[in-house]
Amino acid sequence: MKNCTNHKINISPLISIGMPVYNGEQFIEESLNSILNQSFTNFELIISDNNSTDKTKYICEKYASKDARITYVRQEKNIGAARNFIYVFNNRKQAEYFIWAACDDSWSENWLELLISNFEDNDCGLFGRYIEGQSQSARCPESFLKYQFIKYFIAKDVSGKCYYSYALFKTDVLIKSDMELMNISIGADQIYLLNLLQFGNLRFIDGCVFKYRVHDGSEASRQSKNYGTIKRVLVSHFPMNYYVGAIRAVPGKFKLLILFLIPVKYFYEQFPKWVMVGKKLFQYLTVR
Repeated sequence: MKNCTNHKINISPLISIGMPVYNGEQFIEESLNSILNQSFTNFELIISDNNSTDKTKYICEKYASKDARITYVRQEKNIGAARNFIYVFNNRKQAEYFIWAACDDSWSENWLELLISNFEDNDCGLFGRYIEGQSQSARCPESFLKYQFIKYFIAKDVSGKCYYSYALFKTDVLIKSDMELMNISIGADQIYLLNLLQFGNLRFIDGCVFKYRVHDGSEASRQSKNYGTIKRVLVSHFPMNYYVGAIRAVPGKFKLLILFLIPVKYFYEQFPKWVMVGKKLFQYLTVR
């Protein structure tokens, strides 16, 4: 980690970064280093520790003591992942832009600089390329223009559209959004982004890289385990409250369209899983 003791937090930083964390000791130092080593430095970092039971507290306190841009808060009890995401946003300073950061991901050094320098008036959120897991190739999510709710809703989960959750946003857009949609058990990121599309474009730019770490302790892995692998394969890719949330997320005239598209979305996501199960069952029966 660079010696950051000379950094002084501005009264009104241009970017607020919110990092919710729970038991992040394994990867959080790498994530913090990638933030503190950004070429763009006019930011604050709010870390909300969701009552971790590992060494997260001591790591965060160490970093906060060395860099005045960091505010570290430890929750007295676990308030849940969604509430922790909302907490870091509600406890920001009056910055013009906001971005969520995961405790197990990392950014290229020019991440903030490129995003903020390319932000346009009609943008809601701006994102770069992403590297998933151990892959060496950087991919890009598809851009979605304002009001392209249908295009976003139908697009597959594996298309990379979820990564816009970690885009750079205009703060006033997030204030107007429905953050309670984050409480959906599976697919909350997609539903929340669907809601944001009424305020502007979700757009991709080239030149900076977001590294997404895949591991068993991630929030996505925990949600999948809680919902159940067999249930997801045989019954539904998404729980019912995902589809209810999708209808709630869009403005009035789009609600009926989303309602009609729910069966399409369901079979579009679910049919490949049924085919996979059928093939495995056929192989099992023929081998025996």
